[in-house]
Amino acid sequence: METQFIREFLVLSELCNYRAAAEQLFVSQATLFKHIKRLEEKIGVPLFTREGKRIAISPYGQLFLPYASQMLRLENRFAKEVDTAFPRDSEVILIGTQYRVTDLITDFLRLHDRWQLRTIEGGGLEELLYREQCELVFARNPDLRNGTYRYLPYTRDCLAAILPVAHPLAKRANVALKDLRQETFVALSGNSEDRALGYCQQAGFSPKVVMTAAPGTEVARLVSEGIGVSLLNKNVIRRTVSFPVAVVEIYPKIPFDIYLCWRTDVPLSPGAKCFTDFVQQRADTL
Repeated sequence: METQFIREFLVLSELCNYRAAAEQLFVSQATLFKHIKRLEEKIGVPLFTREGKRIAISPYGQLFLPYASQMLRLENRFAKEVDTAFPRDSEVILIGTQYRVTDLITDFLRLHDRWQLRTIEGGGLEELLYREQCELVFARNPDLRNGTYRYLPYTRDCLAAILPVAHPLAKRANVALKDLRQETFVALSGNSEDRALGYCQQAGFSPKVVMTAAPGTEVARLVSEGIGVSLLNKNVIRRTVSFPVAVVEIYPKIPFDIYLCWRTDVPLSPGAKCFTDFVQQRADTL
């Protein structure tokens, strides 16, 4: 099974748009469509369904998502070990992330074609840096007090309620979590689900989750169709989602900071150092 096809499946499952996914992957829409079809033929099930002019990830695709992520993670770990044992002119930089940084990475690669970047999503800071052997990690609100890590502030975001546009609260400037206590929720699967919905429990209620999905764009699509409401990163959703949803900030505000972190006991490779310099130039002011 071609890992390139799996990587393309993951990008398409997040964006649910062939044009946008093809641009991000630097392939033509026709090529991407053929690759997805070949992957579906190999697996034997449809990974996407068409709804009018839009596509959506199918139940089979939802089932395949964690396996696809794991296959790429194993490939990344193997590539890292190979590159460590047998250095090449084109260096691979392994980056872990708890926040969507696709645009940043794409811009870096356009300027620095000597390097290759591989990303691993999810997981804790220590897990990504030590077990997965990432050189760099974009971490959400990391504990930086013990001096274990070097770091750069990257950006600040906040939690927002993602609502159908016809929802009674959709035109509000902000909304309290307690105002959502009677709602049904579409949640991100994995650690992100625990983090966001944990805020609901702090507000005094346990959210009723009727569906989960891996990428935030897929969650937003389900919200747009009236399945429920969700809690996602405000800036990411506003930048990436084309579905008709309302993005309403939570009050009191629930902000979080994203830092680029790396270990103090291991020197950065030239490629990783080049990337940190690039991030420092691009980073938002916290």
